[in-house]
Amino acid sequence: MNLEKIYEKRKHFDRKENVAGICMAIIPVLGFLIFGLVPMVLGIGMSFFKFDDGEFFFRIYPASAELEKVGKYKGNWSSTFVGFDNYVKLFVHSSSDVNSGLFLETLVTTVVQYIATPVCLILSLIIAFFLSKKIKCKNLLRTIYLLPFICSSVAIALIWGEFFGFSNGGTLNEFAKMFWNKKPVNWTNKHFYLVVFIVNIWGGTGFQIILFTAALTNVNNSYYEAAKVDGANATQIFFKITLPAISPTTFYLFITGTIGALQAYAVPDMIAKIGLPAPTTLFGVKVTNPHTTVIAYINNLLNGGGATDPGLACSAGVVLALIIGVITIFNFVASKYWVSYD
Repeated sequence: MNLEKIYEKRKHFDRKENVAGICMAIIPVLGFLIFGLVPMVLGIGMSFFKFDDGEFFFRIYPASAELEKVGKYKGNWSSTFVGFDNYVKLFVHSSSDVNSGLFLETLVTTVVQYIATPVCLILSLIIAFFLSKKIKCKNLLRTIYLLPFICSSVAIALIWGEFFGFSNGGTLNEFAKMFWNKKPVNWTNKHFYLVVFIVNIWGGTGFQIILFTAALTNVNNSYYEAAKVDGANATQIFFKITLPAISPTTFYLFITGTIGALQAYAVPDMIAKIGLPAPTTLFGVKVTNPHTTVIAYINNLLNGGGATDPGLACSAGVVLALIIGVITIFNFVASKYWVSYD
């Protein structure tokens, strides 16, 4: 009898656990549906429409009432199904639409930030490798390298913008003039992409160094000892043992770095406020506004006053999502050949 009561209590307890587990699982699922899937589906649907009142998004802001008072916002909007016209408009310029044909331009600036990702990974790994050894002031150096990570991207962009300077000024030009008597260079205007490249590397190394250092510290020392007994040199140990052992960390940092770089916009935008970059040509594409990334382009289409175009913004978001998705899937497929979880 006692055993039956214990069995019943156990079943009752298990049912409660199951209900609690289901409830806990429902919360993130609902969060994804409400804040992820629904906006995604709406965005894809809106990309096939042209909205006559581009400022209808302002209805969700308190400022919409003020806009309505001054006659800039009517409170009503209508849409027209245009099929794939918005997607064509992303790549084909039209004299009647100032927003058309700009996607490739903005993608160039985004690609510059993406190129910085593998460079940042290699640099972070090299620094972390030396920090994992027995060196003096190790903790101090780790703290210094972590500082860029705890700073906001806006603050980083402003600091480096002042370093390179507006027009022909800036700390770098002052040092060059003081010690080498060099003529000042308008870095943010003539070498804008180089500045963005350097700032992205400096800002991205801190977090990666910390994770790489932790991964290197956790490598089993017995592997190194066995390799030395077999006569392996330092180079062979690094490429045959160390790199495969930390490959999951490398893969994680590369994926997150790639997605972050393709979605970033604050650094080039804020640096451009210090010194507006000159039009240039990169990868065979003429870039009128080098500081505008894809995300900044989308933001301008949604909040750019009279030049807003929500349908075009959604189509740009869909194309960017596809690019990120393809790159991510490719990286996951390729990871089977170089990432080791053993």
